[in-house]
Amino acid sequence: MSFQFTEEEWDTLEGIPEDDVVALSAYLSIVKPEVVDRRALLEQCIPRALRHCRQHGLPFTRYDREELEALPPHQFQALERIQKPLLFKGARGMIVAGRLAWLRYYKGEELDHHPLIYMLPSLLGPLSRLAAEKVGSGD
Repeated sequence: MSFQFTEEEWDTLEGIPEDDVVALSAYLSIVKPEVVDRRALLEQCIPRALRHCRQHGLPFTRYDREELEALPPHQFQALERIQKPLLFKGARGMIVAGRLAWLRYYKGEELDHHPLIYMLPSLLGPLSRLAAEKVGSGD
């Protein structure tokens, strides 16, 4: 079954501009459809972003700390298992691991307008929910 936003999640995301959704989908290698349905395109982005996290880590910054700490514990732990912080536990460890991922994988990229970095705080809730579902199912 494909990923779908809850209505509450979509309520917080529906204001994201189409250009940002298209940029994120292009970054995650999702082909832009002829007619863009922002919700459907973003729903395709969440599993791809999670896969990206497994391969390269997610580029969390200190500005993501509050959002990370606000996640339900089981969702945070699922993301933490995927992000694999090495030096510290908790939000600090996720941020340090994100910074290392940023330096290792994202070096040389224009980071000020990088679609994943820019949209990560908005997508954190759905991303962590999917991570918890995947960890719970053994995927």
